[in-house]
Amino acid sequence: MGPAKLLINPLQFRLTLDRLAHQLVEEHGDFASSALIGIQPRGIHLASRLGDRIQEILGGVRPRSGDLDITFFRDDFRRRDQPLRAAVTNLDFTVENLKVVIVDDVLFTGRTIRAAMDALLAHGRPETVELAGTAARLIGLQYYPETLAIIGGVDGDIGAAASYLHTMMSGMGDELSNIDQTATRARFQQTGLRIVRGLDPEEGRIVLACWRELWLGTVRSHRCMMTLKMEHISNDTLRWTISALR
Repeated sequence: MGPAKLLINPLQFRLTLDRLAHQLVEEHGDFASSALIGIQPRGIHLASRLGDRIQEILGGVRPRSGDLDITFFRDDFRRRDQPLRAAVTNLDFTVENLKVVIVDDVLFTGRTIRAAMDALLAHGRPETVELAGTAARLIGLQYYPETLAIIGGVDGDIGAAASYLHTMMSGMGDELSNIDQTATRARFQQTGLRIVRGLDPEEGRIVLACWRELWLGTVRSHRCMMTLKMEHISNDTLRWTISALR
């Protein structure tokens, strides 16, 4: 094992956590109809820290929160070399008709998001599910340099960001078009959408919304200021467009 690397310093973490907590309070108010759910094992620690900060902002009101284990909801758990050890799901409330905010500490893949949705639906049908945008940006800030190095990418312009996203998504097993780039934007299409196969339309919409938040977070972690747009071209095709922030 190599030497440990500092991916985000304590000040960056506190500032990002504070921004996320304030954003969630702006969107969810006193959390009376919302819940904060951390994904086991390490997402529960980030969710706990968020809950602490939200409680401070709300003057002592603790947001409803819980821990969710997705181990046996992953479609790859039978293909692991070593047996997986399940963690504990700790939800002392039903998520029925709640606005649920999912929190994890690692870079989500489509597989992880879908597993989280399946695990969550075993405890009720929430009104909405979201992967908090600022949380995704925190995740991207932590893991973008490492994943960029793994794929041999470059932290650069719109084209470099599109190449990074294209490479990361290529592992999903869907068909990807070539990147179409101009001076102001880069785009490509993704066909197949294995991530939502077998889900009803509403569940699929929630999963894709969470997935978009993840990749928006990684794009905004690039050195250049950019944003990401996801468009439905057909039932099984998305178009991703990266453009400069104005």
